[in-house]
Amino acid sequence: MNAKSRAPGQNKAGKITSSIYYAKQIQDTLLKSQEAIRESFQDAFVFYQPKDIVSGDFYWFDQISKIQYNRSSTRLDTSSFKIFVVADCTGHGVAGAFMTMMGSALLNEIVKCTALLTPATF
Repeated sequence: MNAKSRAPGQNKAGKITSSIYYAKQIQDTLLKSQEAIRESFQDAFVFYQPKDIVSGDFYWFDQISKIQYNRSSTRLDTSSFKIFVVADCTGHGVAGAFMTMMGSALLNEIVKCTALLTPATF
């Protein structure tokens, strides 16, 4: 095989690898920084070492305040919840990474938009 016939295949492989690294950057933006987590849990640390460039494993953290009112709209109580999720999605590599994106989006929707904070409220 000469260099000309190998170049298109190598170029495609390079583009795929580049796309996977870009997917990793996107996936990394969904993960909270260790500094953000340490603000809530002083002794916390995260050991996140995916097997592949992108992963089916992820963690999710947020702190939510829930305000309760009585019938006359008087503020009764403000409760603060710290929610930390460690998840393992089915699949590895790109397929698993796609599932982590969906899982993270669903957690954002469930916790932030619908304010379902405990499994009993589902």
